[in-house]
Amino acid sequence: MPADMIRGGLSQHIAEWMSELAKTRPLFHSEADFQLALAMLMTRHGVRGVRLERRIRVEAPLRSKQFLTVDILAVVDDQRVGLELKYPRRTYTGTVISDGDPEDYFLRAGASDIEAADFWHDAERIELLLAEGIIEAGASIILSNVPYWLPATLTKTVGRAFALCENRSVERTTLEWAGKQYSEPVCLTAQYHCRWRPYSKPPGTEFRYMVLEPGAATTP
Repeated sequence: MPADMIRGGLSQHIAEWMSELAKTRPLFHSEADFQLALAMLMTRHGVRGVRLERRIRVEAPLRSKQFLTVDILAVVDDQRVGLELKYPRRTYTGTVISDGDPEDYFLRAGASDIEAADFWHDAERIELLLAEGIIEAGASIILSNVPYWLPATLTKTVGRAFALCENRSVERTTLEWAGKQYSEPVCLTAQYHCRWRPYSKPPGTEFRYMVLEPGAATTP
C-alpha cells in the first residue's frame, strides 16, 4: 500500500488484520479485549504510534461534547488514522481455543438495537474527526454474533433506521428512532454500503464483522 492511502485503502488493511486476528482469537470477552488484541496486532504489523482511548478536542462540539475519545489512534501508511470498535454479543457459553489454549467464554447479550445505533454514532464521530483534519483516514468496525446481516434483524423494531442488514446502502441522511428515543439522531454526510465479512465460527455460534469507512466505494 503506498504512503498516500487510496480511497478504501484503510478497509483493505483492516481486512488483513481481522483475517490474521481470527486465526488466534476467534472471539473476545469484551469490547476492550477486542480493542487491545487488534491494537497489538497492528503494532506487530509495523503500525506506528498506536494509542488506545485517545482523548481529542474538537472545534465543533458533537452534542455539546468538546472532547471525543477515539478507540484506536495510530499512524498507517504515514497517515493519522482513527478506528472505532463495537462488539455486540448474543449470549454464548463455550470453550474455544484462543492463542493456542482452551479458554472459557461467558458472553452476555445486550440491547441489539441500541448497540446498532451506537455503531452508526461511531461512523458519525469518524466523519467529524475527518472533517476537522484530526485524522486523515478512519473507519468504524463492528464484530458480532448478533445476526445483523439478516434482512429481518431490526427492520420491524423502533430501531429499524439503524439496521445493518447485508447490502443496505445509506446515503447522506439522518437516522432516527421510530419510537422511543433511546439516543440522539445520527447525522451522516458520507455514503455507506453494508457488507459483512466472515470472522469465525466457534462451536454453536458465528461471528462476522463489517467496516464503515467514509469515502470508500459503496458498491458491493
